[in-house]
Amino acid sequence: MSDNNNDNHHHHNKMNQSTLLTLNDRFERLCKLFDTTIGIINNDDNNDDNDKKSFNYEFLIDLLIAVYTDIQRTVKTTRDKNSSAQKFSNLVKPLIDYIKQLQLNVDDFEQIKIIGKGAFGQVSLVKVI
Repeated sequence: MSDNNNDNHHHHNKMNQSTLLTLNDRFERLCKLFDTTIGIINNDDNNDDNDKKSFNYEFLIDLLIAVYTDIQRTVKTTRDKNSSAQKFSNLVKPLIDYIKQLQLNVDDFEQIKIIGKGAFGQVSLVKVI
């Protein structure tokens, strides 16, 4: 029972922190989440650049693709066509397909020379076609 009280206290502290910030401040912080030059800083206002973390659009795209791929495994094993996973998958699939068309892939390069081979693949010197 004490864990539940700790969770409620932690949630209450987060709510107090967000209500102490003005709407403008909160909006600016949300915008900064995606600014690669500013980013966020380990949940405090410390200005040490070593602790700085930023979230950019590439991160969000990679995250979306990872979540979609993981949910696809669930969809393949679930018979319920009205599940939340299936609905999410159907909604996001066109966007994922479009993103994958735009991303770089092997066909965008001409192989010049194989530098090395190993158990997991090869490393090549390439140039953009």
